Amino acid sequence: MPRKACKHQTRIELSRAATLFRCGTACWALLAGGCAVGPDYIRPDLNLPAAYLPGNEPPAVKNDAQRFVESRGLPARWWLVFGSNKINSLVDMAFAQNPSVGEAIAALEQAKWNVRAQEGAFFPQITGEWASTRQKLAAPETAPPRFKGEIFTLHTPQVNVGFLPDVWGKNRRAVETLMSVADAQYYELEATYLTLATNVVVAVIEEASLAEQIAATRDIVNINKRILGVLDKEFKAGTASGLDVASQEAQLAQAQSLLPPLEKAYAQQRNLIAVLTGNFPADADWTPTSLNGIRLERELPVILPSQLIEQRPDVRGAEAQVHAASAEIGVATANLLPQFGISGDVGSSARLLSDLFTPQSLVWSLTGSIIQPIFKGGTLLAQKRAAEAAFLEAASAYRSTVLTAVQNVADVLRAIEADNNAVRAALAYAKASEKALNMVETELRAGQVAISVLLTSQQNYQQSRLSVIQARALLLADTAALFQALGGGWWDSDASLIAAVE
Repeated sequence: MPRKACKHQTRIELSRAATLFRCGTACWALLAGGCAVGPDYIRPDLNLPAAYLPGNEPPAVKNDAQRFVESRGLPARWWLVFGSNKINSLVDMAFAQNPSVGEAIAALEQAKWNVRAQEGAFFPQITGEWASTRQKLAAPETAPPRFKGEIFTLHTPQVNVGFLPDVWGKNRRAVETLMSVADAQYYELEATYLTLATNVVVAVIEEASLAEQIAATRDIVNINKRILGVLDKEFKAGTASGLDVASQEAQLAQAQSLLPPLEKAYAQQRNLIAVLTGNFPADADWTPTSLNGIRLERELPVILPSQLIEQRPDVRGAEAQVHAASAEIGVATANLLPQFGISGDVGSSARLLSDLFTPQSLVWSLTGSIIQPIFKGGTLLAQKRAAEAAFLEAASAYRSTVLTAVQNVADVLRAIEADNNAVRAALAYAKASEKALNMVETELRAGQVAISVLLTSQQNYQQSRLSVIQARALLLADTAALFQALGGGWWDSDASLIAAVE
């Protein structure tokens, strides 16, 4: 046969094989258009309350320092409200260098590629193959004794195509599962940013608090030293007793004993900030800020519980896990049903390379299959029951996460209310104790009061200064905790923190 005719015949045969495969694939595709088995996801009913506090009681602050205002959202970069350049720079550094961020980003990328890999099962799987076989045929019984059989090489290049129609939606449910897992990982990344920012803000506030407590304690030590000097002179002059001097020495020692724990906590706090920002403790060389350099937010946003479940990344992540568990029920259900398949191959087989792809060497096959599980020892049914139990577990975990989220907000609302009252009381205490100490010191020099009165005034003043610092720091920290409890404002698309990694 002429070479041109051979090529024409080959194209006809290949066209017939391709047409048969396309027709078969179209039939299977029609079957694949059915609905996916298993439950379609519906968010669990939470029966959310209208408010966070009992009796729909609105949160209140009984002074002019702060007030709660109803809001529908928070700024994405909520830490800017504290007006501290140090906080801003350290948060940015933490986002850029903390390894937990890189870990969460990598986990999100992994989840996204897992989805893409599973989506590949929607398409036919095509492979190319080349097999060269060297073989010997047995000699016929009638052959001469010296004939040992034919030895030859068979070359077989071919293309294999396989397709599993998604008749019961098994692959669609599998993709749905992985997409929900990817959603959960996305929310995990948002939660990582939110937690990291909160930890940095609170750590800077605590560092400033400890620095001021150390400074206040050193001032108190100096006051005690000065009073001890006065008593020493009076003792030598015979106007003060040895007991007065000894009591003052004890008071001085007590004040000095407060410094080492504060200095240790301060050093550890700086180490914590260094690690949060992705540095080693040896790199903690920044200048500490002061509490006065951190602005107190006057208007505190509050959102409804129905909005909270949409804006807390941990709640959204827990819901995504419920969605994934729901889709897994569909996968387990599909495994109980018949599995359809279609496969085909087309190629050429010849002893000589020059004879490949001629009409005589053309080979092809088309196969359809249906596999129905008959007996698996109860494995498939048990897997379906396990998937249903996993869904109930995820739904319970979701409700638990929501309860915790609402509790977090309720707790911090009460905490801020109490903190404001504590700050007001501490300031009044400090003002009164300072006034009393100045009066006692004046009267002591005039010999009008006993040393015991001075010691009591010193203790009150010492405690009042520390109380003011601690109360202000706690109020600032709980203000940051409110932003965290409300979800941080990550959904603000205009300032998305994840935009850079999408």
